[in-house]
This record gives sequence, C-alpha cells and structure tokens, in this order.
Amino acid sequence: MHNWDAEDYDDVDYNGMCPKSAEIVVFVTEPCSAKAFPPAFEYHRDGRTILCFSFEDIQQRVGENPDHLSPELLAANLIGPTAECGQQGDDGHDCFDHHYDDHERLVTVIADYFALPSPPLSAEVTAK
Repeated sequence: MHNWDAEDYDDVDYNGMCPKSAEIVVFVTEPCSAKAFPPAFEYHRDGRTILCFSFEDIQQRVGENPDHLSPELLAANLIGPTAECGQQGDDGHDCFDHHYDDHERLVTVIADYFALPSPPLSAEVTAK
C-alpha cells in the first residue's frame, strides 16, 4: 500500500515479495476514489500477477489469467449479461444505493475462493 505519511507514492512490488510456490492476495481497502484510487484486488503467484481489477470496473480484469475468478464472479452475478442493476433507469432508483452491497458480495466471493476469513475481516480476541 502507499504510505502517504512518508510521501511514498510508488506501487508496492508484490511480485518481488512472492517467490516461487508462494501466493499473495491483496485488497486495497482504503483508497481514494476521488483521486482515481478505487478499491482493488490483486492475486500474485510465483512472482507473477495472475489477476488484478478495480472494484469500480470489475469487467476490466487484467493479469496473466484475467478469467481466473470468472466462474465464481459469474455465479455471484457480479459479471455477465445480468450483472447490471435491473432497476437502472427506473424513476427514483439510485443504483449507488446498493453499490457497497456489491463490493461486499465481491469480497465474499474472493474470500470464499481463497479460503480467507469472511467479512467483516476483524480478528477475534480471546482471553486466556
């Protein structure tokens, strides 16, 4: 992630941190959409970028295998011919009302696929 406090604006080299036989799943969770840094997802394996996309434009997936999660995204109705809001254009309907619900569904699909903790991604604290 970028370190704004240290004026570090360079992208993180996740491929360099991902040697052979390693995988890294990256969520950019607190970006600034107003400054063109929307939430994003990246999947790196064996030092290569396998899949990368912005939550704002999931149709534009890139990487060595941009279709890596396509069956799961299609099954969750996040991509494909019926992924658009069925109420778009109806009087009084604002598609942004369910914008963050779509993001939560997307995180759930990714978490399930990679066997990550399900949202909310908070650690459980237990007393001994």
